[in-house]
Amino acid sequence: MLELKTDFIPCHDVVFSLMFEDSELFKELVKSVTGKDIELIDEPFSQVSKRERVTLSSIRFDLFAKTTQGVFSIDMQRRVDDNLVNRIIFYACRMISSQDVSRMQYSSVLPANVSFIMSEKESSENKNAVRYVKTAYTDTGEPFSDLLNIALVYVPTVLKTTPPDSAIHIFSEFFSIKEINDAENFENKYKNNDLGVKLMERYNTVVFNEEALKAFAKEPYFTDKYTEERNKEIIRELSPIVPLEKLASALKLSLSEVKRLAEL
Repeated sequence: MLELKTDFIPCHDVVFSLMFEDSELFKELVKSVTGKDIELIDEPFSQVSKRERVTLSSIRFDLFAKTTQGVFSIDMQRRVDDNLVNRIIFYACRMISSQDVSRMQYSSVLPANVSFIMSEKESSENKNAVRYVKTAYTDTGEPFSDLLNIALVYVPTVLKTTPPDSAIHIFSEFFSIKEINDAENFENKYKNNDLGVKLMERYNTVVFNEEALKAFAKEPYFTDKYTEERNKEIIRELSPIVPLEKLASALKLSLSEVKRLAEL
């Protein structure tokens, strides 16, 4: 039975990181998103494991793994703002540029595979539940390089356009669980499905100790995310009636940062 903790739903950053540092689930999620079977060189790094301080040249991913097919990262994104595109490109380029290249042997550089799962955003083109980004020649559209690979998963669109028994659909339905009814529906639908059962069992294990989850959620990586969301909501609500200068002072932010958040 899926024991839902409403403060720690499946798309919660901490829950997501803990669940998918499991090697087998990480590989299944990667395959459902990218279509690639991967062979891990080491267990996935997550922001809540003992290796949470492991970074890639100051970039901290929700999940990150080195494989024989390249470097893979997966991030859960509940809200999408105008910074996301630049952030994705920055992550991908850092994954490439941080690799050691000895004696100009650029053929040894491993491909960077960056995936973002957007749990609450639909694709602008309804048929494209997962959109892929690669470098290409502008005149012919021919691929230029396989080093940079980006996958954008639009969970609401996946649910509308993919078969219910497909792995990407099951993952997306799981990430959409927010209430008890959602959890009951998922359990009834997938209690005899291997992936569905694995997700429920792993979730129950991860959320068993809520005090530990609350402690993990206080880590700077997560609090920085939550603080920005909170500030954005306050600024959106009050900016029509309170001068931005006063909001900046009250929130202890620069005026330029308040203006940026007001525009998101």
